[in-house]
Amino acid sequence: MRRAWQAALLAALLLALAAAGCAKSSDVEKVADANRVQDERLKALEGDVGRTLREQQQLLESLRTDVRALRGQVQLVNERTGRIAGEQSAMAQEMERTLAEQRKIARQVEDERAALRRFRLESANDLDKMRTRITDLDKLLRSPISRMPDKTAADAALRQSYFHLLNGEFDIAASQFQQFMKKHPKDPRRIEALYRRGQAFFLLRRYDHA
Repeated sequence: MRRAWQAALLAALLLALAAAGCAKSSDVEKVADANRVQDERLKALEGDVGRTLREQQQLLESLRTDVRALRGQVQLVNERTGRIAGEQSAMAQEMERTLAEQRKIARQVEDERAALRRFRLESANDLDKMRTRITDLDKLLRSPISRMPDKTAADAALRQSYFHLLNGEFDIAASQFQQFMKKHPKDPRRIEALYRRGQAFFLLRRYDHA
């Protein structure tokens, strides 16, 4: 459009010079040459502008492609970050459950240790009592009054049961304490025999019979 305007301007100028009668062929040629030079410059400039526009368009398209790629990468990173966060949360919960279970086990172990200490103390006291009881039974068996058949048999059976219990023969002791209770149901020591039988079963870890 600019070239057309310049051509029209040049034509008008030539007509004006011709009409004035002052136009020379050399002047016309100079104007025409100048116009051609200007036209070539304009063409070159338009070519440069076109190339620049195409380059900018290509650059813009490349930038758009890069932006799309970056968006895809960002989405992948976000998804991966979400998965990692979920896994870390699950691991934290599992660790908390593990720690809670360990604390529970530690409390149970401590309770069992305390129970074992109490049991050892009670067992030591019971052993002292049983030794005293056996000594008393031996004295009773050697006394003249204890030589009555029924009483002597009961004392002997009870003493023998204590003997097995002290020697760690818990199964025999439990059986003999049971027999003592059956043979002497009215003996006042039946309650003690029942307790000792339960103790023997406990030492055998037969808790359902203790």
